[in-house]
Amino acid sequence: MALFRVIKTYRSLLRLREIAVVLSRHGFGHLIGRLGLREHLPFLFRPRGPQIPVRFLEREETIARRLRLAFQDLGPTFVKLGQILSGRPDLIPQEFIDEFVQLQDRVGPFPSDQARQIVEEDIEGPFAAAFRSFEEPALASGSIGQAHAAVLADGTPVIAKIRRPEVERIVLTDLYILQYLAGLAERYIPEIKIFRPVMMVEELGRTLRKEIDFLTEASTTKKFQEAFEKHPMLRIPRVYWEYSSSRVLVLERISGFSIGETERLDRLSIDRKELAATLSSAFMVQYFQTGLFHADPHPGNILVSEDGEIGLIDFGMVGVLSRELKGHLARIVLALVRGDMRRILTVAGEIGVLSDETRIEELEPDLSDYVDKYFAVPLNRIETHELFTELMKIVQTHHLFVPRDFVLLGKSLVTVIGVCQALDPDFNLAEAARPHFTRLLLARLSPLSWARSLSGSVSSFLTPLWDVPRELRFLLRRLNSGQLTTALRHDQIEVVTRAYARAQNRLGLSIVLAATILATGLVLREGVHPYIGWALLAISGGLALVLAAGMARSGQV
Repeated sequence: MALFRVIKTYRSLLRLREIAVVLSRHGFGHLIGRLGLREHLPFLFRPRGPQIPVRFLEREETIARRLRLAFQDLGPTFVKLGQILSGRPDLIPQEFIDEFVQLQDRVGPFPSDQARQIVEEDIEGPFAAAFRSFEEPALASGSIGQAHAAVLADGTPVIAKIRRPEVERIVLTDLYILQYLAGLAERYIPEIKIFRPVMMVEELGRTLRKEIDFLTEASTTKKFQEAFEKHPMLRIPRVYWEYSSSRVLVLERISGFSIGETERLDRLSIDRKELAATLSSAFMVQYFQTGLFHADPHPGNILVSEDGEIGLIDFGMVGVLSRELKGHLARIVLALVRGDMRRILTVAGEIGVLSDETRIEELEPDLSDYVDKYFAVPLNRIETHELFTELMKIVQTHHLFVPRDFVLLGKSLVTVIGVCQALDPDFNLAEAARPHFTRLLLARLSPLSWARSLSGSVSSFLTPLWDVPRELRFLLRRLNSGQLTTALRHDQIEVVTRAYARAQNRLGLSIVLAATILATGLVLREGVHPYIGWALLAISGGLALVLAAGMARSGQV
């Protein structure tokens, strides 16, 4: 069966059954049927029960809430999926986002002895040689790992993050199953296809593989630390590479309190306007110059020391704007200033924003109305959250696909603006962004930039031509050796396969019934007591009927 070519281990099969049961318990049993999983799961593994439990009907639970509860019950991989979806307002409705933002990693800490053992295994030495002290319990605990305050042997205060035992196996198993389910969803449930489940699972996979490998976060933190090393008022934690690995991350412990504690800022006589200017400038450098930006700058990840120094922490979620994407961003802003909607749509087409369902003649007036509504309004009078939300409604309505890093940029920018406006009600985004954007624009229009673009275009054009002779030689060798094969794929082949399987089951059942009747006749013919013969007929016939009923219930006949 197709399922068992994908779900290869008993553990995976158990997990698939658990997913099916949890979804059914939260009122999504009909989806299990539409995905074609009921007839493929062994009889004992099939979820049972009503399609929508009575408790949900009585409380009138929304679909979004039921899905959030199901994700919470299914554990870390699904919690992370919900969290990622909450950051994609371009793909899912606001009611789902409002529910998914409530998803939390509600996982208790694992024993500190295990954490110490993991550290010793990875540093290949005694724990005391690395740490003078290791505080218990953990400062924070999540589905991927937990963090401990510690002090290195040389007296340096640090934060040690240790990955949860077995989490890698759990996450990879779930991703394996989710990839299969997403493919089924796009094939059999047309109304789900617009949410791009395969793409979302791929994004989830990339995110989780990075999160469970702490070396990725260490490398990202190092890049930020190098970018702002000489900044007088911004501090990034140092990475202690000698104690870090894929399972352990040791970072400098930055002291300070949340930038959201405005009353404390006032008690310490810290200039809030200057703080907002420093913070916004640091993020404009990330957006327009380095191209690597903190994608989750909520107040808890922005610390302030008593002397007014800003510390950025937690680089587990970052966005990347390539040189090409920054160029597209500059062109979009210029087109907005000029009110050139056609130019914006041209750039959108180059980025790949427009889908097959997008109608340009309907998108252009909606985009013009949106720009006209906000273009002349002073920035301090605009609700940035509302601005972003309305833009995402246009994206959903016209089936646009916004690159993930653009969405992260929008959310990061909206969050930073909110923090800055809380510090300084007169904060002006245009004033903060102007010098950085001007620098980006000048770099975009410089002769060196044009030369790079031209050389890249020429190289992209010539490279396939240079590969043609080699590809022809390879094709001819395959043809001469008889290794050239063709593959035929039919989109509805699984339907045919199921029909064929049902026909085989019916034939097998008919043979069993016929053999039962024939065997009973032979027994009676040999002179066996009639009661024994009829008893054998009743037992074997009853078993055949039970088999037939079970196969009929599962749709196999």
